[in-house]
Amino acid sequence: MLFCNVESGTFIDANQDSVLSVGDSVSYKLAVARLGGVVLGCEQANGSFYGLEEVVERRVLNGEMEFLTHGQGTLTFEDGNIQTRSFGSLQPSVDVTPSLGSGSMNLSLGDLFPRDHGATLIGQGGVFSGDVGSADFVSDTPPYALLKLQSQFGS
Repeated sequence: MLFCNVESGTFIDANQDSVLSVGDSVSYKLAVARLGGVVLGCEQANGSFYGLEEVVERRVLNGEMEFLTHGQGTLTFEDGNIQTRSFGSLQPSVDVTPSLGSGSMNLSLGDLFPRDHGATLIGQGGVFSGDVGSADFVSDTPPYALLKLQSQFGS
């Protein structure tokens, strides 16, 4: 599954200090393409990913600011939804981070997927009902996720 583009982003400044810091959150909506059949790439995006990342740690890594996050999201497709949970990271561009106030935020896919990380998956209806599994989120151009789902009820 490909993460194709950022459709919207919102910053929630929980401590009202006008900078991204521990306790703050970033929510976003991404267009996604679940590959298979006639869907060969982002030109045929066929779903959405609604994500919410709460900052739990701020640190400098290789001279750049990085924010470790507790992330959760929902992948939505016509035939069902999948919930995601992860411990990930954000690395907003320098032009995004200074003097932020709560509200709309311009994000790039690189800001949201600066490094590879894993996630836990739970099916939430449709063809994914009763499924559980994991995903590998891969930082690439475009970023993508390898989804591994299985029914918790057997076949």
